[in-house]
Amino acid sequence: MLYQMHKLCYRQIYEIVNESNSHDYRLKRIIEFSLFIMWILRIIMALFSFLIDYNNYWLYDPHSQFIYNLNEKLYVYYSTKALLTLFVIMVALYIVFIHRTDSIVYKIFDDFIVINSQQIQQCYHPMAIIENKLQCLYRQNLQQKYSSSSSSSLCPPFKSIIEWYYWQKTRIQFYIELRHLNLKKVATFELKNLSHLTVRTRSMIALTLTGMDHFNYVAHILTFIFLLPILYFYYFNTIIHLDHWYQKLISWIDLPTVIFMFFITERLFLIGITFIAINAISSKIQLEPIERFLSKMANEKHYMIIRKCQLNHAVDWRLAKILKLHTLHCRNNMIIFRKFWGRLVLLWIAFGIPLTASILFILIIKNPTWIEQFCFTAILIVHSAVIIQAHLILARQTNQLHRPKYHLTRIIPNITCIKLKIRYDDWHHRLVCGNQQKYGSTIPIIGTITRQLVFEMITIYVGFLLFLFQYLRDIYQ
Repeated sequence: MLYQMHKLCYRQIYEIVNESNSHDYRLKRIIEFSLFIMWILRIIMALFSFLIDYNNYWLYDPHSQFIYNLNEKLYVYYSTKALLTLFVIMVALYIVFIHRTDSIVYKIFDDFIVINSQQIQQCYHPMAIIENKLQCLYRQNLQQKYSSSSSSSLCPPFKSIIEWYYWQKTRIQFYIELRHLNLKKVATFELKNLSHLTVRTRSMIALTLTGMDHFNYVAHILTFIFLLPILYFYYFNTIIHLDHWYQKLISWIDLPTVIFMFFITERLFLIGITFIAINAISSKIQLEPIERFLSKMANEKHYMIIRKCQLNHAVDWRLAKILKLHTLHCRNNMIIFRKFWGRLVLLWIAFGIPLTASILFILIIKNPTWIEQFCFTAILIVHSAVIIQAHLILARQTNQLHRPKYHLTRIIPNITCIKLKIRYDDWHHRLVCGNQQKYGSTIPIIGTITRQLVFEMITIYVGFLLFLFQYLRDIYQ
């Protein structure tokens, strides 16, 4: 199973590396990162202009005029953006950690956590001995602290905080030094599953995963319990009052406001994609030094066999196993990023660009009539439906490629699959290498898919800036 997993990861990482070396791939990443930075700078400039009491806040964030018509306290608007951003970040973290639910990876973690936990419990000291050793180590650490400083003269609250800190530190130190294990029994104990991992390695992995999960859960619990309710009751109370909440609700249910909220959601959606991309990039960065270290240890294998009975060999071997697991974890993050990236880009193409165009249309006509509302609503629906239909056709053809129907015998594949392979090979060559055809006629293709998306976004924003300058000129004249 591990061999198949490594083979799958190597094939995926090989495709990522080859794709990242292409010019179009780098251009796409640069453009997406630049758009994200521009959006962040626009929000910062809008907030800065509001804090210094300038009345031209809408120069930097024009869409805030919708919220300004509902509430003059613009800090509510920016606080709402911050709250939604925090929510998207939390959702992105859950998506990043969703590798725990993958079937293959879940099987590996099940082997680590469930099966081996039940096995290595036989190597633990009795609970009474563990508690006694833990208390002794805690008293030693606390005594060293009091003897090296004047902490004994502190007031009771600070003293309690110091004692609590050293208690947590002692627990971590106790498990890192493996004092809860019976080392004599560990030396002769064999795991029934994943036998190449020692009990020491398994204990260190369990400690790392437990600490990671505890930090993740505590951070989310604190955010949900304290931060979100405080922001809700402090800021939203200025928008919705209990005496006339239905009037505010009715005023919010109009087409420009609804589309504007979708516009904000689309921007926050891009932020979530960026956080997932950062996680994949960090995993990719960590792979090179880890693999360099593992190859260096592999070259010193003969030297390690000579030192087999020494302590350093056990430490190096345990470290190598932990690093191999971490490498597997990084590669899984990159694979999952590739799986989610296509779906996220599909949602952005299908709904983000039409919503941005609708915002521009509303700002130009200001007060749309029912026929104008019907027109751009129909454009939105048709545009999204066409894109989704195109992706569904592509998905059906891809499924046909991966699951071909056989013709006459099992050796001769269906001729439809051969046509699709030639067509997609030609399209990929045109998109990567420009207008140079590999098969078929010399029909030009205008740029890559990414360049088309960026061109559409630039067109929308250029039109919006022209409208903004025209609006400014009318005001100052």
